[in-house]
Amino acid sequence: LLLLKKGYRVRGSVRPGFSPDKLSFVNGHSNFAAVELDLLREETFGPAVQDVEYVVHVASPYQLASKDPQVELIEPAVK
Repeated sequence: LLLLKKGYRVRGSVRPGFSPDKLSFVNGHSNFAAVELDLLREETFGPAVQDVEYVVHVASPYQLASKDPQVELIEPAVK
């Protein structure tokens, strides 16, 4: 929201199946677009970052119940 207020065009990623309608704080803003992105599938990144000048990464794969945090949380976040 801060970037939008400063006049930037923002493309926000949403998880597969997530309804962009839930982003009520930016819905209808002419400089905002939502794009579906699966953080664990590299092939989804191309369309998401096409013609993008900057990337601000503020999310990582996360789950509450993890049998192996290194493999299920840390490694995907670093990747």
